[in-house]
Amino acid sequence: GKFDFFQVQNHFIFELSIMLGIFALVLYVFVIWYRDWIGKNNLSYRFLTLPGSRMNIFYAKLACILFLIGGLLATQIVMLYLGEMLTGILLPDEMFETLRFLGQPAKNEVIGFILPSRILDFVLHYTVGIAILVAVNLMIVLRLSFKWKGLAMGLAVIGIFLALFIAVSLSGWLDYIFPIEKLALTLLFSVLVTVGSLLASHYLMNNKISV
Repeated sequence: GKFDFFQVQNHFIFELSIMLGIFALVLYVFVIWYRDWIGKNNLSYRFLTLPGSRMNIFYAKLACILFLIGGLLATQIVMLYLGEMLTGILLPDEMFETLRFLGQPAKNEVIGFILPSRILDFVLHYTVGIAILVAVNLMIVLRLSFKWKGLAMGLAVIGIFLALFIAVSLSGWLDYIFPIEKLALTLLFSVLVTVGSLLASHYLMNNKISV
C-alpha cells in the first residue's frame, strides 16, 4: 500500500517530542509562581504591593500558560503540514498518499487528544484542561498561603473529588444517561471547578498572602 504521514506520527520519537512539550508546560505552571517567591529579590512581594487587584497576578500567570498552550497547538499544526510536505518531497507520488489533518480523526492517540477532529471533543478536552489548570494554580496559592498545611488541604480536596468520581463511575449510574448528557455534566462540573477555584484564589490572594 501507499505510505502516508500517519506512519511517521506513530513513531516513538514523534510522540516523545509532543510529550516533552506538554511536560515542559506542566513544569512551567509551577515555575512561574515559585521563581518570584524564591530568590534574592522576592519579586512577588513587589507585585503584591502594587495598587490594584492582586488577582491580576493570578490572571497574568494563568493567561501566560494559556497562551503557551495555544502556541504549542499552533506550532503542532504547522509542523504536521510541514512534515507531510517534506515526506511528499522525499517519496515519489506513486508511494505517497496525501492527507488532510483537520477534519478527520487522527490515528495517533497523542495528536487525537491535543487536536481532536470534532469541535465538541476539542471544547470538552480544553474546558476540562482549563479547570485542572485553575485548580492547580489554587493549590499553589494554598501552598503559598498556609505553607505545607495548604498543600495538604489542596491534596485533600483533590482526594475527595477523585473519590466522588470513582464512586459515581462504579455505581453504574453513568450507563443510564446519553453521551450528550455525560458531555453536559462534564462541562458543568468543569465550569463549577473553575469558578470555585477562582473565587477561592481571590479570597486567598487578598486575605491570606501578606507582604
